[in-house]
Amino acid sequence: MWLAGRALRNERSGDSRTYVSIDLDAGEIAGFYSLAAWSVVHGDVGGGWLARNAPDPISVVLLGRLAVSTKARGTGLGRDLVADALQNAQAGARVLGARALVAEAIDEEAERFYTHLGFWQSKARHDLFAVKLTA
Repeated sequence: MWLAGRALRNERSGDSRTYVSIDLDAGEIAGFYSLAAWSVVHGDVGGGWLARNAPDPISVVLLGRLAVSTKARGTGLGRDLVADALQNAQAGARVLGARALVAEAIDEEAERFYTHLGFWQSKARHDLFAVKLTA
């Protein structure tokens, strides 16, 4: 599992930050997400607000991993984790500069999830989703 195998290593190396939600009643992980500095090239974006007047590559924050336990599915935890990720990405963007929080959907269910949350979908890469960060 990525969380056990890579999260701590990435944390120590500074490659990403991982945030974990714990189910206190069950004493287990309910969900988690990771954030990392990232960039996307104009060709992957396919135009639109993300590329408009932006350097190439475009500075973004990557929502690298997002997972919710089977028990916590359908509770709104995924939405809450994305909201927290957006808040943390926004804080980082104020310090470093980043245009968007970007996610790569791993399947159609993830695509529907990000669309439902109001993420913009790239016309060039259908697995690439973004939500604008404010300056």
